[in-house]
Amino acid sequence: MSAIAKNDWVYLNGEFVRRDAARISPFDRGFLFAHAAYEVTAIYGGKLIDFGAHLERLGRTLSGIEILPPDIDIEALHHEMMHRNDVTEGLIYIQVSAGDQGPRDFYGPEEIVPSVFMFSTEKRLIMMRRGMALWSFRWPMSGGYGAI
Repeated sequence: MSAIAKNDWVYLNGEFVRRDAARISPFDRGFLFAHAAYEVTAIYGGKLIDFGAHLERLGRTLSGIEILPPDIDIEALHHEMMHRNDVTEGLIYIQVSAGDQGPRDFYGPEEIVPSVFMFSTEKRLIMMRRGMALWSFRWPMSGGYGAI
């Protein structure tokens, strides 16, 4: 019996499953038409960084591409993801797509049932170089530098 790898849990459409058991339909509109939005939240010291701003941005993006926000507690799912994967420093990625709506149709259905996928990655976010703390994250925090 092999040990469970760190970051082995992902969230997909209502349940946490092992990474290798997660299956997304090739007919998902996010895959076929890029009809999706994503957000990445940093974790530092076991805390979500600037989570409210990330959630607001995800909501604005979903509104702009006409996907209703999923009826789930996204913040609670982030905390559960950190707990299941024992991540205290790293990133959580969430993608919300227009989901698998049946046969390919450019216009899509009148009512979209979104797909939600989340995973975490352990990653060192702050490195010390010559006495200075440097973010190793791709983009600056909101407002320029953000606070931890």
